[in-house]
Amino acid sequence: MPRSRHILHTRRLALAGALALGATFVATHVAGAQEVGMGSAASRPTIEDLTAQWASVERPLLGVTDLTDLQRDAIELLEEKHRKLFNIEAGPIRQARIALLQRGPFERQRVEQALQRMVELRRRELQLLRGLLTDAQRVRYDENLKLMAAEEAAAETKRDREAAFVTP
Repeated sequence: MPRSRHILHTRRLALAGALALGATFVATHVAGAQEVGMGSAASRPTIEDLTAQWASVERPLLGVTDLTDLQRDAIELLEEKHRKLFNIEAGPIRQARIALLQRGPFERQRVEQALQRMVELRRRELQLLRGLLTDAQRVRYDENLKLMAAEEAAAETKRDREAAFVTP
């Protein structure tokens, strides 16, 4: 598999995990951004696209079909609020991305701190979302979260194995 396709595939796997989406994508992006042959900047998702994905509650609610109109409205407001919060927290990531695209230095610690804040923000969003659901709806929701966590762990293991064979 060509290196650029491999990196794209890795990113898609990383985005599948909702619990640590921010940490997963940016860590992959930062680690591989200086490699030759990654493709054009236009082909990469924007930070705004990513923050919208990170705030999305579509996947955790997959299969939860009996939502009331009141629940749907509250969920929409929750997602909109968190999309804005993720976008604010993504400032250091946005700056690092620009620096990397220009082959300049960036402050890795600021990026890692932003990622930690975003992981915590996602955790709180998912807790608030769970609070909006009935006991019956929570069963499916909790199953979805377990599945997402397992997928994220598998993607992380795969990235770790691949990283073991990369030489600087």
